[in-house]
Amino acid sequence: MKTIICQRFLCILVIAGLAGCGGGTPMRIFVLTSPAQTSANFTPDVHLPRYELVQVRIPDYLDTTDILHQTGAQEFAASPTGRWGERLSTGITRALAASLASRLPDLSILIDPPDVTTRRIMVTIEHINFAPSGVCSLSAHWEITGSTNNGEKQIAQGTFLSPPGPTDDPGEAAALRTAIAQLADAIKDTLRTTLSRS
Repeated sequence: MKTIICQRFLCILVIAGLAGCGGGTPMRIFVLTSPAQTSANFTPDVHLPRYELVQVRIPDYLDTTDILHQTGAQEFAASPTGRWGERLSTGITRALAASLASRLPDLSILIDPPDVTTRRIMVTIEHINFAPSGVCSLSAHWEITGSTNNGEKQIAQGTFLSPPGPTDDPGEAAALRTAIAQLADAIKDTLRTTLSRS
């Protein structure tokens, strides 16, 4: 009888412990651009030159729904309080397309266009890092094809820094949005220079 009572008592403790774990801080979901921006900017205009933004490439270890915080020189930990609403490469692609569309109203910036286009923007992000000061550092290179009559590719690169800010999940999401906007400005300048020569 004592053994049965002890087993029941242990079960109660385990259930109580699990219930206590469920009462912690709720997981928050973050996206880098709103659905409204996505639907407004990705509607193709047949009267404008079309550019396909190819899925942005990022390091494999970052391409997850986890919000990663660097805890050592070669170590990262997933945030226990927040996640991305989609894989980070998809979120960055959507945010970059929205930023480019707002900066280039005379062009149609598309993801997965319905028909084949020779005008393409290909972006590779080498690293994204969040400093203890809250600064987001993003290094990338990009290639633009189809903008010139001779088929010449335009290649450029840059590193972009957000201002210092909070180091929590909302702060890192905001800092990454700022760095992506700076990247969009640089790609816009490359496109404008290219189009002025064609």
